[in-house]
Amino acid sequence: MTDQKLKVEMIRSIEELQLPNELIDALDDVKLAENVSTALTYLKKYNAAVALIFLSFKR
Repeated sequence: MTDQKLKVEMIRSIEELQLPNELIDALDDVKLAENVSTALTYLKKYNAAVALIFLSFKR
């Protein structure tokens, strides 16, 4: 991955989501980095949706 700012953001996301460190290593492979980026996007959206559902039940 050539965009260092994006790479740092993705590493933070991987760590926040407590995902395997192998995903960080995959960021150095062009094809794998694209897949990791896509997966992180979906996981963040999923986590946000779950949080909203959880909060709606707490009321």
